[in-house]
Amino acid sequence: MKTTKAIINCTVFDGVGSSTITQGAVLIEGKTISYVGKEDDITITEDIEVIDAQGGFVLPGLINAHDHLSWGYFENETPIEQETLLNRSDGELAIRGIKSGINSIISGVTTVRNCGDVRFVDLDYRHAFQKELFPGPRILVSGPWVVTSYAWITYPGIPTCDGVEEVRKFVRTNLRRGVDLIKIFIGGELLGLCNTNPQQTYISKEELATAIKEAHFHGKKATAHIMSSQSPGFKWAVDAGIDTLDHGIWFTEEDFKLMKSEDIDLVVTGGWWFEGGFADDAYPNAKDILKEWYHRVFNSGVRFAIGPDGRGEVGAMQSEIERLVNYGLDTVTAVQAATKNGAKVCGVENMIGTLEVGKYADILIVDGNPLERISDLRNIHTVIVEGKTQFTKKAGLAINLIVEKN
Repeated sequence: MKTTKAIINCTVFDGVGSSTITQGAVLIEGKTISYVGKEDDITITEDIEVIDAQGGFVLPGLINAHDHLSWGYFENETPIEQETLLNRSDGELAIRGIKSGINSIISGVTTVRNCGDVRFVDLDYRHAFQKELFPGPRILVSGPWVVTSYAWITYPGIPTCDGVEEVRKFVRTNLRRGVDLIKIFIGGELLGLCNTNPQQTYISKEELATAIKEAHFHGKKATAHIMSSQSPGFKWAVDAGIDTLDHGIWFTEEDFKLMKSEDIDLVVTGGWWFEGGFADDAYPNAKDILKEWYHRVFNSGVRFAIGPDGRGEVGAMQSEIERLVNYGLDTVTAVQAATKNGAKVCGVENMIGTLEVGKYADILIVDGNPLERISDLRNIHTVIVEGKTQFTKKAGLAINLIVEKN
């Protein structure tokens, strides 16, 4: 088997800055990138596998910075059906996680940051992809999130913890099981969401600080679910050194200034909450609220990544990226939100997120030019994870990965 691959006949966007390389090429040695530059500057020998991009566009693999793969609803389902999922068996949830992961690969997503699941089933489907039992993305998991008994989102299979020592034990248990990050449920919700409101806070200052401190002590990032800074949990999280805040629909310009000064990242998941119909009853002007919020995010200077938050269908990440552009963001920054910024949020920016020598060869090839037409991100040609081709438009999923293991 040839261990060196050359992607040729393409335009390359390495994602580091805004420029592209026309008539470009990328060389892959094993799992990593060994060259990014002009095709004319390399020599293709017989021992190199050639991937002809056919005039296509090469960019880093997409990074989904917020999802719940086993909870994702698909084309033939509704959000209401999705609410019943967590009463189902671990086996079904793990299978659904695999289905969402496969849909991710088909969509050009090479890394997923999975922000909560029941009974550690996320470790099961992470393992299935790691062992190449199925073609799929790299998955970073949180396991069950840190949540107190007061919160509305105390689903079956997610134990609650109250008091500093219970929180500490909960976090340590997750870490011992092998999670990649710690997810904390703060609050500050949407009106009408399970009888909650933007001032709602489900965790004490001391409990929150303990969860963050334990995560950092063991070298893991801490992220939090929070919608509004009207919750005192926002300032508590900032003061305690939270790494990332997810959602943030009600964050103000002053909130973003504080986040930027403290180098706290935001993960944008606006589509699911508003355009998915979740908030329509409480907010008839949901789309106007969303537009104003996106503009605040774009103008804030806060580094942000994106995620579809439980949309399991093919193209869910493309919808989130297109939404950024539809609300006024330039295409380069939109793509970087789903690549370079996603890697930073995940804490793996030294490994993935840009096409640079020495980084993992997580690569997406599309037909067209998404920097000119963002919808071209849907024209998937080839998807590569750590140097292995996982999907092509010609051959489909790389089922040979499964066969070779047997």
